[in-house]
Amino acid sequence: MLTKDDIIIIPARKGSKGVPLKNRKLIDATLSIIPTDYTSQVYISTDDEFIIEKYQDIYNVVPRDPLYAQDTTSTKQTLQNLFDTLNKTQGNCILLYTVYPERKWEDVIDFYKFYKQNNATSILGKKEIEDTHPYLMLYEESNNKGTQLIPHNLYRRQDYPKVFELSHYVSIFNIKQLDNLNDNLYNTNTIYYNITNKDTLNIDNPKDINQWKKQK
Repeated sequence: MLTKDDIIIIPARKGSKGVPLKNRKLIDATLSIIPTDYTSQVYISTDDEFIIEKYQDIYNVVPRDPLYAQDTTSTKQTLQNLFDTLNKTQGNCILLYTVYPERKWEDVIDFYKFYKQNNATSILGKKEIEDTHPYLMLYEESNNKGTQLIPHNLYRRQDYPKVFELSHYVSIFNIKQLDNLNDNLYNTNTIYYNITNKDTLNIDNPKDINQWKKQK
């Protein structure tokens, strides 16, 4: 399904405030779903010596410069540096964050097919919002006041526009278009694929990782 110019990137920074060594704990769940036919197209970007040592003989492990492994470093900056290092200028990047350990390869292929069918240059996931609509949210101001997050004068919920939550469950983009994406890897031309499994875990804290371990 993937072409020889496509690459699969797994960012696996050592540092993590929410779950210490999170990527070290989760990376196997992502690597295990990738068919062996694509092993040579998998690139792991990491500054974790444990990950480097464990996977360097199997996958393309690219040691990450500490400059691109900071809490404030965006994934876009990391990818730009990685592509410069690899001299990679064409093809598609399939970006798989480790924080979705329940993701399946079939999910990745569904995204990829939708991406190709729509001649897109970038794609992300979307999830239906079932809780509070953004039209009911306000910025907290001083003196117990608030300002609407989105200015409007609608009072009936049925008049609120349909919205969705952005998800990096799978991110695919044309490498030539990276400079045109924002730091969250989307722009006005990005398309979104619906994630049907609304209960898919996004590991963000120790509670999430404990829940995942219980479900394994």
